[in-house]
Amino acid sequence: MQNLSKETLHELNLPISTIKTNTQMLNKALTDEKSQKRLARINTACEMLQERYNELDYLIKMQSDEDISEVFDLDELIKQRVLFLNKVYPHVNFNITLSPL
Repeated sequence: MQNLSKETLHELNLPISTIKTNTQMLNKALTDEKSQKRLARINTACEMLQERYNELDYLIKMQSDEDISEVFDLDELIKQRVLFLNKVYPHVNFNITLSPL
């Protein structure tokens, strides 16, 4: 089961990367507002897929006997998450006050 999960995870990475690369190229070429909004929805959906990919990758690593250690800035992680949620819920106003952690 773990091998299947790892292979599936690997196979998901290619389409996610392809979508990201192509939307970046399209973003440079498309100028009308309607196309930009469509492209933004594709980017948001791709970010959601990337999040599921990261979660699955983490779960697979947690099931192995490897020790996982990571240093990160919690305040930066929260900022990134709020920026993402602003895209998904543009009508919601998020107010955050953070200090480095």
